[in-house]
Amino acid sequence: MTQAISLRQMLEGQGHHVCAVCMGRSRARAVPQFFLDKMGSPIIFYESPNFKTDPGRRGISIVGTALENLKRLPLFARSLRTLNRTVRSYKPDMLVNFFDPLAAIYGAMHPSKPKMVCIAHQYLLLHPGFVFPKLNTLARLAMLAFIKLCALGANRLLALSFRKMPDLREARLVVVPPLLRREIKGMTPVTEDFILAYVLNDGYADDLAAQQRQRPDVKMLGFWDRKGAADVTELQKNLVFRRLNDVAFLDAMSRCRGLMTTAGFESVCEAMYLGKPVYMMPANRQIEQHCNAVDASLSGAGIWGFDFDLKRFLEYLPRHRSKSEEFRSWVDSGEKIYPELFADLIS
Repeated sequence: MTQAISLRQMLEGQGHHVCAVCMGRSRARAVPQFFLDKMGSPIIFYESPNFKTDPGRRGISIVGTALENLKRLPLFARSLRTLNRTVRSYKPDMLVNFFDPLAAIYGAMHPSKPKMVCIAHQYLLLHPGFVFPKLNTLARLAMLAFIKLCALGANRLLALSFRKMPDLREARLVVVPPLLRREIKGMTPVTEDFILAYVLNDGYADDLAAQQRQRPDVKMLGFWDRKGAADVTELQKNLVFRRLNDVAFLDAMSRCRGLMTTAGFESVCEAMYLGKPVYMMPANRQIEQHCNAVDASLSGAGIWGFDFDLKRFLEYLPRHRSKSEEFRSWVDSGEKIYPELFADLIS
């Protein structure tokens, strides 16, 4: 969602117009209000596949995910019709797909559609220069198959990357900088006495609470998207969780000592841009996050582990050597790269 906001800011600054937004959603997650407020275009919702978490609301339930999405196949067929009606109604010059499988399937089913650009960090895993962690062979093949599914119908794949890598023009794959919101680029980071946390699945808040109980002197501020949670929830002394809010999160990022997070792409990039050390923990059975953690650590973001380990992170903080200047230069180059890529495709 933040990538979509950033791209909209960039392209509309070049005179393009985002005529509509189609957004896949599920019952498991609430759409943050900041996205609805900031996109500034009509938003058409449709049902899309999503992961089902395990009973502890931490990792992915493989069987549960398969069964849940099989039950919803009739809804997904309806979603494809919604996408088709929307494209026919708005008649855009280009479609941008942020790693949505239904949008990719729609693109493959309608070869006469407008040109489609697919954007995601996951496409970097198709690059021969990507360094994989040790993975189960079957799991790796399944992940790559899903990534290729989400690339169906694409005229160009834009692979978001922590660092510059060669393009693969023969594979229609271009390595591009992360899409970060303009708000972060005007921030002046400072260091205050608290650790920031963001968890993809809210069950991990319990793990962070267990870690913080061992160091009750350490102040922590967390963000989650737990459905029905109050705006502010005090889990225990010196550990508070807030509902996901883009302004509050970026403000906290600019002031924290470091970030502890599940190993998503966007929040790690924001921390790197502001020179904040990161501790990454891949969400359980989410192989792509395992790859993210390894890739980000190679790029200088910080350290990672299979469990949240506050003690280890506190010991690491004084040793961290920020590469924010180099990373900022790479991110800021996107202001030139993206408009040129889109102008080339539209022409």
